[in-house]
Amino acid sequence: MKASEQVLDRAWTAIRDLESQSDGEPVEAAQVELLELYVRHRPDHALARYLLGKALRELGRHEESVVELRASSELDAEDDDEHDDTILVHLALSLNEAGRWDEAEQAYAEACEVPDNAELGYIWSLRAANLMQLERWDEAAKYLIQAQRLPECDQDEAGLLLGKVYIAQQRYDQAKVCLQKVRDRDPEDSEAATLLESLEWVRRNASLIDELRRQSVS
Repeated sequence: MKASEQVLDRAWTAIRDLESQSDGEPVEAAQVELLELYVRHRPDHALARYLLGKALRELGRHEESVVELRASSELDAEDDDEHDDTILVHLALSLNEAGRWDEAEQAYAEACEVPDNAELGYIWSLRAANLMQLERWDEAAKYLIQAQRLPECDQDEAGLLLGKVYIAQQRYDQAKVCLQKVRDRDPEDSEAATLLESLEWVRRNASLIDELRRQSVS
């Protein structure tokens, strides 16, 4: 049965009210209840499908989130001939959390191509974290270095990720430089401290490691 336009308009007002209250409030379940019904009647509503996809992601329903965010992105592109980077980033995050890292990389790549992107540093950091899941270390390092040159980048997060990339590549001196910068900015960063301790252990035991390596190849 088709809902009346008046009822749908009232539902949309309620949805927008929930969205304005959502800062720090667990309203995603209520949003999903309303939005799932709303988009059934208005499937071409790009913003509604974006909000539904975002709420589903917050609830951990990542595969359903991907469906809604893909639909929103396609509808948005039909309206103005280009994709909204916000939708693409949420799509990439959902794909990443669903373990679909190659598809997430495609979504991040599209988001990075959106003209006049004000959050490019943030997106490059997210893209690098996804590339790390694919063990594409050189690309991840490239995007993190680029991200750190931009003002909107979270320098500590990017530095921590870059340190992890260098550790994975056994580039320990470069990793130490990155992680020490994070500690200098935030002495309370426990993750950077733990990683620096592990690098110090490697340094102290370098002769043992070298000896084991020589015996392994002889």
